[in-house]
Amino acid sequence: MIGRLPYTPANYETTVVGGVFFHFSAQELKSHREFVQQISQTALQVARESLSFVPSRQVHVCCYHNSEDAARALDRRVSPTMAMAPFSSSDCGLAIIHSPRLDPMNADDLRMQRILTHEFVHLFVSETSGSSKVLGDANTNMRVSAWLNEGIAEVVGLQSIAAEERLDRMVEEYLVAQKLYEFGMLSQWLDDIDNASRQFAFTHVTAAVEWLCRSHGIRTIFHQIQRIEEFFDPLDCCSPSCLAELATILD
Repeated sequence: MIGRLPYTPANYETTVVGGVFFHFSAQELKSHREFVQQISQTALQVARESLSFVPSRQVHVCCYHNSEDAARALDRRVSPTMAMAPFSSSDCGLAIIHSPRLDPMNADDLRMQRILTHEFVHLFVSETSGSSKVLGDANTNMRVSAWLNEGIAEVVGLQSIAAEERLDRMVEEYLVAQKLYEFGMLSQWLDDIDNASRQFAFTHVTAAVEWLCRSHGIRTIFHQIQRIEEFFDPLDCCSPSCLAELATILD
């Protein structure tokens, strides 16, 4: 990586702990830094073990000290509890979160482990698929559709906190759903952070990927991600019967 990483404030300090590059304001409390470093390393290890994948790109985490720093760095206003993976290139990937000082939710161990695991999986998906990402680029250089990318990330994130009952409920609702949707439509909703259907799409694709995992395993889904991407057309329906056709290429 050459120069300063995008979306990290120029006055933030960079430290490397456990192989992860952390970007903090000088005003960030030591206790908050230690919390973010510990939970990030745990989440990274969980993501690696869950997917049997060792990233070769650098992994960075930026913790915004306040909403103003975040707005300037991202060139947009975001929730003080938001996390995302706004940048991924050929040699590094970035996850951003907000300081525990801004909201108690940012200091919740289980929530932050799930969220950071989710974001690290996005970085792994970008790397294994040869994709790149810049915030606001409409996923132009992503080689994996949002439905598959978000579904895998959410499944691994929920598994990381042993949320099996929650996943069970999602799958049960998915299997009896009266209306199903095209992969392309679900991806459009997921790509639009202001879309009213985005949360529904998250639940739908998480259930679909979890249902796939029960037959093939999350590692197979991840390592065969490009074959899966090529197998489905955006106009195909994200239905159990359609997903079952994957057996012809994965078994």
